[in-house]
Amino acid sequence: MTPEAQKTPEKPGLDFSRVKQSMQFRFNPVRQATAERLGTELDAFYQGSLTIARFWEAMQNRDSEVRTAGGKRGDAMETLNWTVNVDEDAFDDDDATMAELADNQKKALQRFYSRLCVTDIMKQDTQGGVGVLARQMLDSRAKGWAVHEIIWKPDPNGELCAEVRFCPLYWFENRTGKLRFLESDFQTYGVDMKPDEWLVTAADNYMEAVTTLWLCKRSLLQAWVRFCEKFGQPLPVIKTDSAKGSAEWTNAEDALAAIGEDWGLVLNNGAALEFPSLDRSGDNTFHALHEDLKRTIVTIILGSDLATISAGSGSGQGASLQGQEDAKRERADASLISETLNRQLDKFVINYTFGPDAPVLVKFALVPSKRQDIAQELAVDKEFNAMGIEISKADIRERYGRSEPKDGDELVGEVDQPDSVEANKPNAAEPDHAMANEAQFANALRNEAIKEIAKARALEVVSIADTLKGVLEMDEPAKMLNALKVWQLNATERAKRILANPTQFGLVFEKHLATSVLNGLSSAPKA
Repeated sequence: MTPEAQKTPEKPGLDFSRVKQSMQFRFNPVRQATAERLGTELDAFYQGSLTIARFWEAMQNRDSEVRTAGGKRGDAMETLNWTVNVDEDAFDDDDATMAELADNQKKALQRFYSRLCVTDIMKQDTQGGVGVLARQMLDSRAKGWAVHEIIWKPDPNGELCAEVRFCPLYWFENRTGKLRFLESDFQTYGVDMKPDEWLVTAADNYMEAVTTLWLCKRSLLQAWVRFCEKFGQPLPVIKTDSAKGSAEWTNAEDALAAIGEDWGLVLNNGAALEFPSLDRSGDNTFHALHEDLKRTIVTIILGSDLATISAGSGSGQGASLQGQEDAKRERADASLISETLNRQLDKFVINYTFGPDAPVLVKFALVPSKRQDIAQELAVDKEFNAMGIEISKADIRERYGRSEPKDGDELVGEVDQPDSVEANKPNAAEPDHAMANEAQFANALRNEAIKEIAKARALEVVSIADTLKGVLEMDEPAKMLNALKVWQLNATERAKRILANPTQFGLVFEKHLATSVLNGLSSAPKA
């Protein structure tokens, strides 16, 4: 079935009147964000009304923690690379026909996503591609759903193009367990949505949990501001010995009332102006509660707090653990977006291009960023080299992003050999074959002993490395910290045990000592 046949004429979609009406009746929901109003909105949300999305949208735009943490997740998705992969399990390796079909499907899907147009219904100046689409789809993590209208646009060559338009969630309702489109802001029940006309991303939402915290933080800030307005400046006091009602008393009252900008006083010896200090211990309570609410909001959105908050409080989870949490969250978000597009866009594109009965052999995928620990990988490479484990130069270059030098390139560490090197070589006319053979044999034994030393060292510390690896793979920060402390306390005892039982080292050093003796004999001057 063609996209034209699947489009319904009566479907309003992004009709100008629908957009205009929604723009005209927009309001600032923060002014109405009381505990009673938000409680009513949450009750309606549980019954299928999604009007609370207006409040959530305002929180996302105006609250610093929600905006920063949510923006961090969105930035991670928007900057990811994407690819189209062939499903190798969908056909046998020796099936040439299916392999050719898979290759053609891959090219078609790559062209489709490379030409995909993405915009926002309420901000149609937004123009983007897969990156913008991924960011918009991630809004489902915040609100529970992210909805795009799909406008299919086949080109003259018969290839399928599309424009997807991000819609506000309060344009829909969920009273029947499935989203339906509201043709007007004043409707209660919407109309059914055809699968190939809408892209719906569904996920668990975090704004439901953030709502109460945001409301508490907002009330706390308002109370803190009132406290600072009332007690933020010292209270001016004029002390005078004059009787109340006297001219001097009245003058002191006038002077006190005049204190403000560009003020000055003239007092007699019987009056004094003081600014007594106030007890501002309440500030600490406001600050501690505010920091706790901020950290809780960010933790709900990211799974861990921000490094900036951790650094300020000294109670963060550490860069290493935060990096692990970031990687897990990024993989989960990329998987959600990829699987949603596989089911709702990939299948339609393949069936339109290759026929409704064509098997789908390819799928779109966002590629999570690779987090590389250069120091750790270099250490592993060095240990492998010391143990005689061969490593491909091509693999080394690929992992560290280093290209192979071209002919004529100046190489790092390349030094021109002086002419005097030839003069230092042994005289070929008078070779000492016996000495050369002995030296070669000794050098071979010595090199073998050095490799075995490295192997022995690796065997001695392998248990330590395994223990540390298990600690670093722990998900709970408190459990990891306790395990690291135990590991550190046992370090001294482990070293003593290794030195007290040098079984591996003893054998290897004995062999190395023997090779040193042979080397000395071979290099000693002959009598």
